[in-house]
Amino acid sequence: MKNLIISFCLVVLIAALHSCQSPTSQEKRYVRHEMHSPEAVPHIQAMEKALRIMRSKNCIDPLSWYYQGAIHWVPDTIIPNQLCDAYHQPGDLKEGWDNCTHTQSGQEQIHFLVWHRLYIYHFEKIVRNLSGYKDFALPYWGYTNSGADCKLLEATFRDPKSSLYEGCRFDSLNRGYPISGEIERALYVGKLFECTDYRSFNLNINAAPHGAMHDYIGAGNDTSGTLKFNNPITGTITNTGIMGWVPTAGFDPIFWMHHSNIDRLWQQWTNSRNGQMITIEELKSAH
Repeated sequence: MKNLIISFCLVVLIAALHSCQSPTSQEKRYVRHEMHSPEAVPHIQAMEKALRIMRSKNCIDPLSWYYQGAIHWVPDTIIPNQLCDAYHQPGDLKEGWDNCTHTQSGQEQIHFLVWHRLYIYHFEKIVRNLSGYKDFALPYWGYTNSGADCKLLEATFRDPKSSLYEGCRFDSLNRGYPISGEIERALYVGKLFECTDYRSFNLNINAAPHGAMHDYIGAGNDTSGTLKFNNPITGTITNTGIMGWVPTAGFDPIFWMHHSNIDRLWQQWTNSRNGQMITIEELKSAH
């Protein structure tokens, strides 16, 4: 079923990508802004409003925060499940859940960028609908940019009263300290943009900055595994935070800003002298 869903989505996305190369004047254009910029303020406000509504919805409602997070992945077993009494084990999976490309076999990794572009594209539509802000576009966290402010977690995501806050993150970020230490090496994208084929670019960006930032947001530069967090998704103690573990990563609202930046970097590479448009044939070759 997963392969069928991905194949169908690829056909839709590739067609959309090619049709958007020469947009007409009638087409609606959405602009994603760096999340610390003044232009991003109404978009973050809209997302905060939408997430507040999404968090209030039952977990089996496709527009709920839980349902959208579980589309990316959800732990195999959660007993008891304090957040979703309709899910406890794999037999309870709902339509579309557990569907991202980070499988143990690695067979579907070539779909990484494409799958997540579809994922955040549909999330944007949900936020527009629930917030009422029809111009909403996901801001991106420009941690790969050179500006000092870009190394900080935006204030709304650090406010415990905000629907965008998550306590199961590296506390340094939630306390307003900038990204620092070993992670900074993974945020350099110069070598990444030397890739001349999609497969290599996809593989390398998946590792860094993508995977590296997931780990950092979850548990900082810690490699000892000694940090302890109360994971609200599993109801257990974790040493990865929510973002540092694939089965729970989609439940932290910062996930969307992180992937908006990854999607931005992909588009920048596609537009560069080394970049190229992905093809159906390339994606099919992995199966």
